[in-house]
Amino acid sequence: MLFGKTLVITGVASGIGARTAEMALGMGADVVGIDVRAPANPGPNFLQGDISSPAGI
Repeated sequence: MLFGKTLVITGVASGIGARTAEMALGMGADVVGIDVRAPANPGPNFLQGDISSPAGI
């Protein structure tokens, strides 16, 4: 359903962001995950940063 789509999802280290990323991957999307802390199993498309501040990006 999401094949060929790339999603940028924030807050992927836990909670809603993690579940959203999991569901999107399961539906065939490529996911770029961003969070201030690394998830337990960061994938190759994980970026650590704080998007609330231009300096953190």
